[in-house]
Amino acid sequence: MKNLIKKQLAFPLIFLITTSLFANNNFSFCITPHAGVTFSQVDEILYDSNGEQCSLLEWEQKPVIDAGCTFDFQLNRFLISTDFEYSFLAGDSKMTDTDWSNGKKYSVTVHPLEASKNIDTSIMFAYKINSQKCQWLTLQPELQLEYKYIDFDAGNGKGVRYDRNIKVYGVDLTRHSFFVFTGIKGIAEIGNRFNIAAEFLFAPYTYQYEKDFHKGVKNPFTSIEIQKGYFSKFKAGLSAGIKLNEKLSVNIFSQVLFGTKDKGDFYSNYYTEKITKFEDQQSGTNIFAFKCGISTSYLFF
Repeated sequence: MKNLIKKQLAFPLIFLITTSLFANNNFSFCITPHAGVTFSQVDEILYDSNGEQCSLLEWEQKPVIDAGCTFDFQLNRFLISTDFEYSFLAGDSKMTDTDWSNGKKYSVTVHPLEASKNIDTSIMFAYKINSQKCQWLTLQPELQLEYKYIDFDAGNGKGVRYDRNIKVYGVDLTRHSFFVFTGIKGIAEIGNRFNIAAEFLFAPYTYQYEKDFHKGVKNPFTSIEIQKGYFSKFKAGLSAGIKLNEKLSVNIFSQVLFGTKDKGDFYSNYYTEKITKFEDQQSGTNIFAFKCGISTSYLFF
Protein backbone atom coordinates (compact mmCIF):
# COMPACT_ATOMS: atom_id res chain seq x y z
CA MET A 1 0.00 0.00 0.00
CA LYS A 2 2.84 2.37 0.92
CA ASN A 3 4.66 1.58 -2.32
CA LEU A 4 1.48 2.32 -4.30
CA ILE A 5 1.11 5.70 -2.58
CA LYS A 6 4.76 6.51 -3.29
CA LYS A 7 4.32 5.70 -6.97
CA GLN A 8 1.15 7.77 -7.17
CA LEU A 9 2.99 10.72 -5.65
CA ALA A 10 6.17 10.22 -7.70
CA PHE A 11 4.59 10.54 -11.17
CA PRO A 12 2.88 13.90 -10.50
CA LEU A 13 6.08 15.19 -8.89
CA ILE A 14 8.21 14.20 -11.91
CA PHE A 15 5.61 15.72 -14.24
CA LEU A 16 5.61 18.94 -12.22
CA ILE A 17 9.42 19.25 -12.22
CA THR A 18 9.66 18.47 -15.94
CA THR A 19 6.92 20.91 -16.84
CA SER A 20 8.52 23.63 -14.71
CA LEU A 21 11.86 23.17 -16.45
CA PHE A 22 10.36 23.25 -19.93
CA ALA A 23 8.33 26.34 -19.06
CA ASN A 24 11.42 28.09 -17.69
CA ASN A 25 12.82 30.52 -20.25
CA ASN A 26 16.30 29.97 -18.79
CA PHE A 27 16.26 26.23 -19.50
CA SER A 28 17.59 24.85 -22.79
CA PHE A 29 18.13 21.42 -24.32
CA CYS A 30 20.46 20.72 -27.23
CA ILE A 31 21.43 17.56 -29.14
CA THR A 32 24.73 17.35 -31.02
CA PRO A 33 25.50 14.31 -33.18
CA HIS A 34 29.18 14.19 -34.17
CA ALA A 35 31.57 12.16 -36.33
CA GLY A 36 35.31 12.17 -36.85
CA VAL A 37 38.56 10.21 -36.79
CA THR A 38 40.98 9.36 -33.98
CA PHE A 39 44.66 8.46 -34.14
CA SER A 40 45.78 6.85 -30.90
CA GLN A 41 48.34 4.70 -29.16
CA VAL A 42 47.94 2.76 -25.92
CA ASP A 43 51.14 1.53 -24.25
CA GLU A 44 51.17 -1.57 -22.06
CA ILE A 45 54.41 -1.73 -20.04
CA LEU A 46 56.07 -4.27 -17.73
CA TYR A 47 59.00 -3.50 -15.45
CA ASP A 48 61.49 -6.04 -14.05
CA SER A 49 62.51 -6.40 -10.40
CA ASN A 50 65.09 -3.61 -10.85
CA GLY A 51 62.45 -1.17 -12.11
CA GLU A 52 63.73 -1.32 -15.68
CA GLN A 53 61.34 -1.62 -18.62
CA CYS A 54 61.42 -5.22 -19.86
CA SER A 55 58.30 -5.44 -22.05
CA LEU A 56 56.32 -2.93 -24.10
CA LEU A 57 53.16 -3.51 -26.14
CA GLU A 58 52.30 -0.52 -28.35
CA TRP A 59 48.69 -0.69 -29.55
CA GLU A 60 48.34 1.72 -32.48
CA GLN A 61 45.06 2.75 -34.11
CA LYS A 62 45.63 4.70 -37.32
CA PRO A 63 42.84 5.65 -37.45
CA VAL A 64 39.44 4.74 -36.06
CA ILE A 65 36.18 6.34 -37.22
CA ASP A 66 34.15 7.93 -34.41
CA ALA A 67 30.39 8.38 -34.22
CA GLY A 68 28.52 9.70 -31.22
CA CYS A 69 26.08 12.16 -29.72
CA THR A 70 26.14 14.83 -27.02
CA PHE A 71 23.15 15.96 -24.94
CA ASP A 72 23.34 19.38 -23.27
CA PHE A 73 21.01 20.56 -20.49
CA GLN A 74 21.37 24.15 -19.32
CA LEU A 75 19.50 25.98 -16.57
CA ASN A 76 20.53 29.62 -16.16
CA ARG A 77 24.33 29.42 -16.08
CA PHE A 78 24.58 25.77 -15.02
CA LEU A 79 25.33 23.17 -17.72
CA ILE A 80 25.19 19.38 -17.67
CA SER A 81 26.54 17.62 -20.75
CA THR A 82 26.55 13.88 -21.46
CA ASP A 83 28.30 12.20 -24.37
CA PHE A 84 28.47 8.72 -25.88
CA GLU A 85 30.84 7.70 -28.67
CA TYR A 86 31.62 4.43 -30.48
CA SER A 87 34.62 3.96 -32.77
CA PHE A 88 35.11 1.64 -35.73
CA LEU A 89 38.50 0.27 -36.76
CA ALA A 90 39.87 1.64 -40.03
CA GLY A 91 43.23 2.10 -41.71
CA ASP A 92 46.49 0.30 -40.93
CA SER A 93 46.46 -0.49 -37.21
CA LYS A 94 48.92 -2.76 -35.43
CA MET A 95 50.46 -3.86 -32.14
CA THR A 96 54.24 -3.90 -31.66
CA ASP A 97 55.65 -6.18 -28.93
CA THR A 98 59.17 -5.36 -27.74
CA ASP A 99 61.18 -7.16 -25.03
CA TRP A 100 64.39 -6.33 -23.18
CA SER A 101 66.78 -8.37 -21.01
CA ASN A 102 69.28 -6.61 -18.76
CA GLY A 103 68.60 -3.39 -20.62
CA LYS A 104 69.24 -4.90 -24.08
CA LYS A 105 66.50 -5.27 -26.67
CA TYR A 106 66.31 -8.85 -27.91
CA SER A 107 62.84 -9.27 -29.46
CA VAL A 108 60.51 -7.19 -31.65
CA THR A 109 57.34 -8.59 -33.25
CA VAL A 110 54.57 -6.81 -35.14
CA HIS A 111 50.93 -7.98 -35.07
CA PRO A 112 48.07 -6.71 -37.26
CA LEU A 113 45.13 -5.33 -35.30
CA GLU A 114 42.27 -7.47 -36.62
CA ALA A 115 39.44 -6.04 -34.51
CA SER A 116 38.82 -3.35 -31.94
CA LYS A 117 35.97 -1.91 -29.91
CA ASN A 118 36.20 1.61 -28.52
CA ILE A 119 33.50 3.10 -26.29
CA ASP A 120 33.86 6.53 -24.71
CA THR A 121 31.21 8.00 -22.44
CA SER A 122 31.29 11.02 -20.14
CA ILE A 123 29.28 13.45 -18.07
CA MET A 124 30.38 17.03 -17.57
CA PHE A 125 29.25 19.72 -15.11
CA ALA A 126 30.02 23.35 -15.90
CA TYR A 127 29.19 26.91 -14.96
CA LYS A 128 29.20 29.75 -17.50
CA ILE A 129 30.82 33.04 -16.46
CA ASN A 130 30.33 36.05 -18.71
CA SER A 131 33.09 38.64 -18.68
CA GLN A 132 32.00 42.13 -17.62
CA LYS A 133 34.71 43.86 -19.62
CA CYS A 134 34.59 41.53 -22.65
CA GLN A 135 30.95 40.79 -23.42
CA TRP A 136 32.01 38.49 -26.27
CA LEU A 137 33.96 36.16 -23.94
CA THR A 138 32.54 33.37 -21.78
CA LEU A 139 34.63 31.37 -19.30
CA GLN A 140 33.40 27.90 -18.35
CA PRO A 141 34.96 25.99 -15.40
CA GLU A 142 34.33 22.26 -15.91
CA LEU A 143 34.30 18.98 -14.01
CA GLN A 144 34.19 15.89 -16.21
CA LEU A 145 33.87 12.19 -15.41
CA GLU A 146 34.98 10.02 -18.34
CA TYR A 147 34.99 6.25 -18.93
CA LYS A 148 36.83 4.58 -21.81
CA TYR A 149 36.48 0.93 -22.83
CA ILE A 150 38.89 -0.68 -25.30
CA ASP A 151 38.87 -4.24 -26.63
CA PHE A 152 41.72 -5.11 -29.02
CA ASP A 153 42.38 -8.32 -30.95
CA ALA A 154 45.88 -8.58 -32.43
CA GLY A 155 46.47 -11.47 -34.81
CA ASN A 156 49.54 -13.66 -35.22
CA GLY A 157 52.70 -11.65 -35.74
CA LYS A 158 56.24 -11.98 -36.98
CA GLY A 159 59.55 -10.34 -36.22
CA VAL A 160 63.06 -10.90 -34.90
CA ARG A 161 64.20 -12.51 -31.65
CA TYR A 162 67.91 -12.91 -30.91
CA ASP A 163 68.64 -12.12 -34.59
CA ARG A 164 66.36 -14.93 -35.77
CA ASN A 165 63.14 -14.51 -37.75
CA ILE A 166 60.16 -15.79 -35.78
CA LYS A 167 56.39 -16.10 -35.93
CA VAL A 168 54.31 -15.73 -32.76
CA TYR A 169 50.69 -16.01 -31.68
CA GLY A 170 48.39 -13.05 -31.20
CA VAL A 171 47.34 -11.09 -28.12
CA ASP A 172 43.96 -9.80 -26.90
CA LEU A 173 43.64 -6.74 -24.68
CA THR A 174 40.68 -5.42 -22.69
CA ARG A 175 41.12 -2.05 -20.98
CA HIS A 176 38.86 -0.03 -18.66
CA SER A 177 39.88 3.55 -17.91
CA PHE A 178 38.20 6.06 -15.61
CA PHE A 179 39.27 9.72 -15.56
CA VAL A 180 38.28 12.66 -13.38
CA PHE A 181 39.06 15.80 -15.39
CA THR A 182 38.78 19.42 -14.36
CA GLY A 183 39.77 22.63 -16.10
CA ILE A 184 38.42 25.60 -17.98
CA LYS A 185 36.99 26.42 -21.39
CA GLY A 186 36.94 29.80 -23.08
CA ILE A 187 34.31 30.68 -25.70
CA ALA A 188 34.64 33.77 -27.89
CA GLU A 189 31.68 35.05 -29.90
CA ILE A 190 32.60 36.69 -33.21
CA GLY A 191 29.62 38.69 -34.36
CA ASN A 192 26.21 37.06 -34.19
CA ARG A 193 27.02 33.85 -36.05
CA PHE A 194 30.59 32.68 -35.37
CA ASN A 195 32.36 31.38 -32.29
CA ILE A 196 35.66 29.77 -31.38
CA ALA A 197 36.48 27.86 -28.20
CA ALA A 198 39.56 26.48 -26.46
CA GLU A 199 39.77 24.25 -23.39
CA PHE A 200 42.41 22.69 -21.18
CA LEU A 201 41.68 19.95 -18.63
CA PHE A 202 43.84 17.90 -16.27
CA ALA A 203 43.03 14.70 -14.38
CA PRO A 204 43.58 14.77 -10.60
CA TYR A 205 42.73 11.04 -10.57
CA THR A 206 42.95 8.21 -13.09
CA TYR A 207 42.16 4.50 -12.69
CA GLN A 208 43.05 1.89 -15.32
CA TYR A 209 42.41 -1.85 -15.44
CA GLU A 210 43.91 -3.95 -18.23
CA LYS A 211 43.63 -7.64 -18.98
CA ASP A 212 45.52 -9.26 -21.83
CA PHE A 213 45.58 -12.82 -23.11
CA HIS A 214 48.64 -14.12 -24.94
CA LYS A 215 47.45 -16.84 -27.26
CA GLY A 216 49.37 -20.05 -27.88
CA VAL A 217 49.07 -23.81 -28.19
CA LYS A 218 51.50 -24.80 -25.43
CA ASN A 219 51.89 -21.79 -23.15
CA PRO A 220 48.99 -19.35 -23.33
CA PHE A 221 48.79 -17.00 -20.35
CA THR A 222 46.81 -14.08 -18.96
CA SER A 223 48.05 -10.87 -17.36
CA ILE A 224 46.14 -8.28 -15.33
CA GLU A 225 47.48 -4.77 -14.72
CA ILE A 226 46.00 -2.11 -12.43
CA GLN A 227 47.28 1.45 -12.28
CA LYS A 228 46.23 4.62 -10.49
CA GLY A 229 47.45 8.03 -11.58
CA TYR A 230 47.39 11.48 -10.00
CA PHE A 231 47.66 14.60 -12.19
CA SER A 232 49.12 12.46 -14.98
CA LYS A 233 46.64 12.95 -17.85
CA PHE A 234 45.69 16.09 -19.77
CA LYS A 235 43.24 17.12 -22.50
CA ALA A 236 43.29 20.15 -24.77
CA GLY A 237 40.78 21.08 -27.44
CA LEU A 238 39.92 23.67 -30.09
CA SER A 239 36.62 24.19 -31.90
CA ALA A 240 34.91 26.65 -34.22
CA GLY A 241 31.25 26.99 -35.09
CA ILE A 242 28.78 28.85 -37.23
CA LYS A 243 25.07 29.41 -36.56
CA LEU A 244 22.92 28.62 -39.56
CA ASN A 245 19.79 29.86 -37.81
CA GLU A 246 18.39 30.23 -34.29
CA LYS A 247 18.15 26.44 -33.86
CA LEU A 248 20.89 24.90 -35.99
CA SER A 249 24.68 25.26 -35.93
CA VAL A 250 27.68 23.41 -37.40
CA ASN A 251 31.03 22.97 -35.65
CA ILE A 252 34.48 21.58 -36.35
CA PHE A 253 36.63 20.37 -33.48
CA SER A 254 39.95 18.83 -32.49
CA GLN A 255 41.18 17.37 -29.21
CA VAL A 256 44.33 15.75 -27.88
CA LEU A 257 44.65 13.43 -24.87
CA PHE A 258 48.16 12.94 -23.48
CA GLY A 259 50.08 12.43 -20.28
CA THR A 260 52.81 10.65 -18.38
CA LYS A 261 53.16 6.96 -17.51
CA ASP A 262 51.19 5.47 -14.63
CA LYS A 263 52.58 2.51 -12.67
CA GLY A 264 50.74 -0.14 -10.68
CA ASP A 265 50.30 -3.80 -9.78
CA PHE A 266 50.97 -6.76 -12.07
CA TYR A 267 49.23 -10.15 -11.96
CA SER A 268 49.79 -13.17 -14.21
CA ASN A 269 49.63 -16.95 -14.50
CA TYR A 270 52.78 -17.10 -16.64
CA TYR A 271 54.60 -19.19 -14.01
CA THR A 272 51.63 -20.45 -12.00
CA GLU A 273 48.28 -22.15 -12.65
CA LYS A 274 46.33 -19.33 -11.02
CA ILE A 275 46.68 -15.62 -11.66
CA THR A 276 49.09 -14.37 -8.99
CA LYS A 277 50.38 -10.95 -8.03
CA PHE A 278 54.07 -10.39 -8.79
CA GLU A 279 55.37 -8.59 -5.72
CA ASP A 280 58.73 -7.68 -7.29
CA GLN A 281 57.39 -6.34 -10.60
CA GLN A 282 55.21 -3.43 -11.66
CA SER A 283 53.04 -2.70 -14.66
CA GLY A 284 52.72 0.59 -16.48
CA THR A 285 50.54 2.29 -19.04
CA ASN A 286 50.19 5.43 -21.10
CA ILE A 287 47.84 6.77 -23.77
CA PHE A 288 47.98 9.34 -26.53
CA ALA A 289 45.02 10.19 -28.76
CA PHE A 290 44.31 12.92 -31.30
CA LYS A 291 40.82 13.33 -32.70
CA CYS A 292 39.13 15.75 -35.06
CA GLY A 293 35.71 15.92 -36.64
CA ILE A 294 32.51 17.75 -37.35
CA SER A 295 29.27 18.11 -35.40
CA THR A 296 25.79 19.53 -35.88
CA SER A 297 23.88 21.03 -32.96
CA TYR A 298 20.11 21.43 -32.79
CA LEU A 299 18.58 23.55 -30.03
CA PHE A 300 15.16 22.14 -29.17
CA PHE A 301 14.26 24.88 -26.65
